[in-house]
Amino acid sequence: FMGEVIGTEGHWYNYLFMSNKNITQAALNDIKNQAHELGANAVHIHSNMFFITSVTLLGQAYKC
Repeated sequence: FMGEVIGTEGHWYNYLFMSNKNITQAALNDIKNQAHELGANAVHIHSNMFFITSVTLLGQAYKC
């Protein structure tokens, strides 16, 4: 276990211009980048929160 990570994307001012798929992919990229900074090579996402304007992913980073 390397640490907790949170990936998020979307804001009240840009969600109209981005598809839900793109917002979700950006949140995944954010959580992967945070895990990489911790030295992890795997992420277990245990919670996802989808709002009208954003996506937030909560997970745990691991080095396997």
